[in-house]
Amino acid sequence: MGLPPSSYAQPSGTNQYAKKEYPLDERLLAAFKQYATEKNGAGLNAEEQLARLDKEFGLVIGDELRSKLHDHFDHEFDKRMIGLKDRIERVPLNCLGPWHQLHCDGHERLNSQALAMGSVSLPIYAFKDQFSTFVPLLDLVPNVRNQQTICHLFLDLVEQYGCVPLQLIMDKGTEVADMIRAQSRLRLEAAPDFSEQEWPTTVQVQSNHNTPIVMARDIGHSYWMRKWSFQSKQSDSRTSIQLVVAATCPRAT
Repeated sequence: MGLPPSSYAQPSGTNQYAKKEYPLDERLLAAFKQYATEKNGAGLNAEEQLARLDKEFGLVIGDELRSKLHDHFDHEFDKRMIGLKDRIERVPLNCLGPWHQLHCDGHERLNSQALAMGSVSLPIYAFKDQFSTFVPLLDLVPNVRNQQTICHLFLDLVEQYGCVPLQLIMDKGTEVADMIRAQSRLRLEAAPDFSEQEWPTTVQVQSNHNTPIVMARDIGHSYWMRKWSFQSKQSDSRTSIQLVVAATCPRAT
């Protein structure tokens, strides 16, 4: 049998730090009221108040503490600076013209959790031309992580426009394997004068580095979610789904 809770040893350590004694709120309030009446009613400025709090109560607040930490741990501050941790080095985007670089990626933010309509989910896959910012194809697909599905979508794009991109840029997901093989074969037949070494048929980057399609995807997601929220308040669920599907994929309707 275990011991009753009342007999458990209670922690009493201070984690190697001296026990701090903070002044009561009433004393601090009275001190601040006093500071406000000094200097012929003009009151003490921020630096003077901080100095008095240090002198009267031993409290070191704000910039003074931060300054001391900078003196001894400046390199640690640099590591924790907002925006510096894992920052992506951006480079200018250069392309020769339309269909030089075509970016593609999947989008799963309109899933069942986002729509909150049971099992209803709207996975999207899109292609975007870097030079013109035109989106030649944006479709609803059964599964954006399926190799055969994504390859079939790419072949639909080639058939619809009658041309092959000089370079296809995508992330490093497994769903693009068949599409890479299809692009390599089609580009070789369509433009044999462009060598693979000088003009790679495909380039795989991290998803957050594939900025042209990511920006289009995120902006589109925000727009359609706002439109979805408005529509769902004015119509039933079935009509709302039809409106979203029609907007994102005309061929689906």
